[in-house]
Amino acid sequence: MHAVVKHPPCAMPAREPRAGIDLGLKHRLVVADGPLVPARRPDRAQITRAQRKLSRAEKGSNIRRKKALSLARAHRREKERAVQADFRLAHHLVSVYDGIATEDLNIAGMLKSRMFSRQISDQRWAFLVDMLEYKAWKAGIRHVRVDPRHTSTTCSVCGHRQAMPLSVRVFSCRRCGLELDRDVNSARNIGVRGFGPGSGGTLPDAMRHTKSACKTPSAGRGGAGGHRRTVSNSRQRRCQLFYISSYLYLSHPVPPEMETSVSSGAGPVKTPVR
Repeated sequence: MHAVVKHPPCAMPAREPRAGIDLGLKHRLVVADGPLVPARRPDRAQITRAQRKLSRAEKGSNIRRKKALSLARAHRREKERAVQADFRLAHHLVSVYDGIATEDLNIAGMLKSRMFSRQISDQRWAFLVDMLEYKAWKAGIRHVRVDPRHTSTTCSVCGHRQAMPLSVRVFSCRRCGLELDRDVNSARNIGVRGFGPGSGGTLPDAMRHTKSACKTPSAGRGGAGGHRRTVSNSRQRRCQLFYISSYLYLSHPVPPEMETSVSSGAGPVKTPVR
C-alpha cells in the first residue's frame, strides 16, 4: 500500500536585514540593533572533581589509569556541549539574518596575551566564526569578515573617531552627542563595513579593508560536524580525497580503450594512473 500526502505550501519566514556582529567578553556576541548573547561560562565542575581524584591516585596504578580516562571523558563531554551550543547559535543567526558581517580578528595573537587569554579561549570565537561561515555558505547567504580596526572608537552616525580606553563601555560622541553602548556601536560599524549604509550604521567612509569569505566550508577546528560522534582528521581527509576523485572521474571519464578489460586466459589490464 502506497500513500502520498500533499502539504499546503507555507510561506517562509521573512529574514531580518543584514547585520554586523561584534565579538566581546562581556557579551559573547552583540548584534547591531539586535539581541545580546551573554558570555559563555563553561561548567568545569566535573573536570575539577576528576582532576582531584586523579591527583590523589597512586602513580603507575590501575586506579590512576582509570581516573585519567574519566578525566578525558569529562573534557570530551564539555567540548561536545560547547560544539553543540555553537551549532545551535550559528543556525539561529543564519536563519534570522539575510547577511552576517564579523570581525577578522587575529585570535591566535590575542591568545598570547596574559590578561584575557583565558576569557577569550572560553568564548570560542574562532570556532564560532568558522561555523557561521559554514552555515552561511550552506544557507546561501553572504558572510563577510571586515577589518576590526577602530570599530569601537568610531561614531556610527557621524564618523567621528576618538580615543577610548577599554574601561569605558559607553560611547559618547563629542561631535554629534551620540550615547550608545560601545559594543553596539562597534556592531553597527561592522555592518556598514561589510554591507554598506543601511545595515546597522550610516558611516560612509567605513567601507574599507573588507574581505569576503570565499573559503571551502568546513566544520571548524576539531568540530564534530553537527553530530555527537567526533570525526577524526584522517577520516575527513579520506572523505575529501574520495569527493575529489569522484569529481575528477565524472568530469573527465576514462576512454574505453583505457578501461580495465579481462581477456581469456590473461589477468586484468591495469588502468594507467592519470
